[in-house]
Amino acid sequence: MRPVIETLRATLIGGILFLLPVGIVIVVLGKLVNGASVVGRKVHETVLPGLDADATAFAVAVLFLFLIALAAGLFARTQAGLRTFTLMERLLLTRLPFYSVFRHAIGDFAEGADSLIGTGETRVVLVRLDDMQVIGFVVDTREDGSCIVYLPGAPSALSGSVALIEPDRITETSIKPTEVISGMRRLGQGLVALNQRARRGG
Repeated sequence: MRPVIETLRATLIGGILFLLPVGIVIVVLGKLVNGASVVGRKVHETVLPGLDADATAFAVAVLFLFLIALAAGLFARTQAGLRTFTLMERLLLTRLPFYSVFRHAIGDFAEGADSLIGTGETRVVLVRLDDMQVIGFVVDTREDGSCIVYLPGAPSALSGSVALIEPDRITETSIKPTEVISGMRRLGQGLVALNQRARRGG
């Protein structure tokens, strides 16, 4: 009986910890929506009394939430905002389940595939494995010539793996990163032509 109780307690605690951040998000969003609705009704009553009440209040509420999010984003870009967010993240947010997953998902959505390309020239290479070749992005090169290569997945090039590849297994290509990313979105369609072009060296 005791093992059953222990298992039930652990499961219950795990469920509470999982639902806690969901509840926090719902409460915060609920407060924001309620506040925005109040502002929308006040604007309708004082500024636009002749228009449809529900539509005007809803439009103003959406605009109010948009402005709040924009202001928060602008503040987050400042030094003070960055320090505040870092402190909150370290003390609270990272302790909440699935926060890291949610944050990376939002980051991927915001940056998109451009986060793979970076600010400089990204080398696209063919990596020879035992019985196949795969396309990869060179992330870094070591002193011995071996490379850290990111191997993008499909359909999202943002999901992949990282490998340390010996130089004799790497073939340089003239393929552009954007072409690879586009091909991955189409589950590889068009990559045969890119591979043939790479073999010809241009």
